[in-house]
Amino acid sequence: MIELLAAFTTPIEISTWMRTLLFFPLAFTIAVVYKTLRTQHLKDIPLSAAVLWITIIAGMYAVATGLWIVFQIMI
Repeated sequence: MIELLAAFTTPIEISTWMRTLLFFPLAFTIAVVYKTLRTQHLKDIPLSAAVLWITIIAGMYAVATGLWIVFQIMI
């Protein structure tokens, strides 16, 4: 029982690349749920969710790159 509780109180080390890889399913889930709620026809969901998924990923990487550039200029 103590081992089970320790799993919730001890954080797991996650590398930078693992955090980057975990972003993809998160963005995909957000895109599918959003398009499921907004789309009128069920057959339109896969394509529109894929387009939104790519848009979310590209937007987040563009924001991250912009912030990284600003950070590099400031230091």
